[in-house]
Amino acid sequence: MKKLVALIISMSMALSMAACQGAKSGDKKDGAGATEAAVTTEAKVNNKELAVETADQFMKCLAEGDVEHLGDYCTEDVIKEMKLDSMEESLTSSFGAANPDNPYTPSEEALASLKNAVSTILKAVIDRYELGDVEGEDTLDSYDVPVTIYVRNMQNAGELDMNTIMSQSLTEEDYAQIMKLAQEEGQNSMYDYLMVNVMPKMFEKMAEEISKIESTPENGSLTVEKQADGKWLVTKTSGMNSMVPGTEGGAATPSTEGEAAPAEAATQQ
Repeated sequence: MKKLVALIISMSMALSMAACQGAKSGDKKDGAGATEAAVTTEAKVNNKELAVETADQFMKCLAEGDVEHLGDYCTEDVIKEMKLDSMEESLTSSFGAANPDNPYTPSEEALASLKNAVSTILKAVIDRYELGDVEGEDTLDSYDVPVTIYVRNMQNAGELDMNTIMSQSLTEEDYAQIMKLAQEEGQNSMYDYLMVNVMPKMFEKMAEEISKIESTPENGSLTVEKQADGKWLVTKTSGMNSMVPGTEGGAATPSTEGEAAPAEAATQQ
């Protein structure tokens, strides 16, 4: 069980570090639900304005952790480039390492919890963004939109106190339920419980600590292009790393060996 809890810690730290290094987004003007449908040429003045609006909506989704609607403003290649479609695979492979003969298949509720957790970290990591001036004539079909993103990078503030976070998140009741599920229903139910009941508390506490870090500016750019159907979409990002650990270009997943102390503290409640 100690190894299991250590794995949870490693996954949470990796996700948050990846978000710090890769999620570049901005200006939290409206809530995630306020994002519009994909931008088209209707009721707009010129192509440059369309490109800028598309970039703004794309960045707003990232700033609000609204991964679900991000695809309304970018191509599938951008989602793949940022590794945002690899969360489930990363999760299942991480858990599967503990028992490769019986891989974990997360429930829909567990997957929703994972996405919410990533959203929580993104919103904490990203302070705001600013779009720069766009060069080129107003009638082009492709623009590069400069972006400055103010990011709270945990590397600037040392490591989070995962020992304390785990002790505050994994209650005696949680631990008893985890042990019961492991014995009576198997590892899938046990992992699902961790994902749905423990991980959200961990990420909320991590977000509280991340929010205390002073943000620093990082520069990137978005290539926005008019599509054949008239929609404008982000087709390429620059200066944005992978946001999911365990994939090429992403943040490295910390070893569970280094988390022995936090894991032990959490399981001795």
